[in-house]
Amino acid sequence: EEGVVAFSVTRATVSRWYKVADHVVYGEEVLPGAAHICAAIEQAREVYSWKNAVCLNKVEIREPVVVSDE
Repeated sequence: EEGVVAFSVTRATVSRWYKVADHVVYGEEVLPGAAHICAAIEQAREVYSWKNAVCLNKVEIREPVVVSDE
């Protein structure tokens, strides 16, 4: 969609500050929504060299975030 910015959070990004193995549901490592949003903000900070506060609007997490090695 035009005007929409989306990020794919990688295991490497998340693993820097969150122990993924601590949140396993039915044998799958699942990232809590708040942690997923934090990871996306951190990736955006790196990509855009943001140094100030970030404001999020209309955030949607439409399905569970299952962490994989890919």
